Amino acid sequence: DECDHYTCFNGGVCVDGINSYSCDCLIGYTGARCETSQVDDCQSNPCENNGICTDDADGYSCACLAGYSGSLCQHSACSPDPCLNNGSCLCLTLSDGYLCNCTDGYEGENCESAISFCD
Repeated sequence: DECDHYTCFNGGVCVDGINSYSCDCLIGYTGARCETSQVDDCQSNPCENNGICTDDADGYSCACLAGYSGSLCQHSACSPDPCLNNGSCLCLTLSDGYLCNCTDGYEGENCESAISFCD
């Protein structure tokens, strides 16, 4: 009985053959010994901020939209908000950067400089 020497994983059932064996795998598993999961790791939507999930052999990966980064696209260029003096942060669509839209009276990359109207 070949099944005495070989084990099927993940609930698979060993089927004895002539000098061989095979495994009948449960739904969701594959491989000679049912060792590979066929579960769609993207089913739970693990990517944040509308990131695109790709299921691969070792789990999944996330492709982030512009302005987001991290393994789950969990980091935003605008969080925490880098804009000062009530400026509003806009994530750029063609890069991972941001742009601050400054309120009246302020300027600079992060709206950090008050405009002097006396000059």
